[in-house]
Amino acid sequence: MIESAEPGEQKTGKSRKIERILAEEILSGHFAAHDRFPSERQLMRRFGVARQTVHQVVEKLRQRGLVCAQQGRGTYVSRCGKEARPEVKTAARKKVGVIVSGSHFSEIFPRICKEMRLQAALENIELIVGDASDVNVVTIGNRTLELVREMIKAGIAGLILQPLEYGADCREKNSELLAMIREAQVPLVLLDCDIWPPVENPYHDIVGIGNFSAGSILASHLKSRGVKDIRFLIHDCLSESIRERVAGFRQYASGGRFDVVQADPADVEAVREIMEDSRGIDAIVCQNDTAAAKLIASLTALGLRVPEDVRVAGFDDVAIASRLKPSLTTMRQPCKGIAVQAIRSVVRRIENPMAQQMHCRLAAKLVVREPTRAVL
Repeated sequence: MIESAEPGEQKTGKSRKIERILAEEILSGHFAAHDRFPSERQLMRRFGVARQTVHQVVEKLRQRGLVCAQQGRGTYVSRCGKEARPEVKTAARKKVGVIVSGSHFSEIFPRICKEMRLQAALENIELIVGDASDVNVVTIGNRTLELVREMIKAGIAGLILQPLEYGADCREKNSELLAMIREAQVPLVLLDCDIWPPVENPYHDIVGIGNFSAGSILASHLKSRGVKDIRFLIHDCLSESIRERVAGFRQYASGGRFDVVQADPADVEAVREIMEDSRGIDAIVCQNDTAAAKLIASLTALGLRVPEDVRVAGFDDVAIASRLKPSLTTMRQPCKGIAVQAIRSVVRRIENPMAQQMHCRLAAKLVVREPTRAVL
């Protein structure tokens, strides 16, 4: 941390932090293209640093093409690097591919992709994002294969890939994907979970949340609220991520009754059967917030109240979780942290393709809403 570093390291760390903040603001549109950039004096006051530090930061931003100096007029925001000097803009710029297939079912992956674009710009990486999402799992598999071929042909230096988790042939498709990527010798980072089944001698990293830990934290929270009879509702299938959440939940839900049930949460009759077969049920945990929202609608249609009659919780903390009435307790995905680590991992793999495999599991955060009403 900056606080524990030597004086010279503190200065470097602080300037890098300021550079990152300003670069993210430029890339996110906080400053419009061709707007005048804040003066060094304004930046000194904002960040509480010396002129030399600010000067170094602005020079770094200029070298990356994010700002440009106009003689006699000051510093102005570039058009996302389009006004950078050609030799600076193109020097050693690597192409990295990103392929996701879950954005049709969750807003988490679009969020992560947005954060990856910002981080890639900071790392001087050209990011090529492909979305294979579709309601048809066969289409998802075929489209993912097609995107991998296209990106390899485009000369990517590395690939960040969300493995296939749905469909009867997802294992075979994953094996085909992995073989294609290895043959092309493209460094690989997997997003969210590992290829299933795992392979021997893996030369890829894995970045996602600790799903087992997330499940256990949510289970511990429910137990602390006196919940003893819980159902974990699975909608689609037991993907690796969901299996880990269930395993963590099961371990920490001991002492009461815990069962896994599978049904479409939007199917009112299926939900009716679950409630009739589970007399005395205290809470239902869904595989994600989208499923939880559908479940609450079905429970309401059956004349049941949340949380008075049954409590509902989810995972991910997507936008709908805070808008629901009542709002939803959930486990928040650290989208920015996942994105930053994924980009850093692929850079590491590009620099050393044979490096030891790294599993990076970030912590999900418990978000408890409306606790005075015991809304879960």
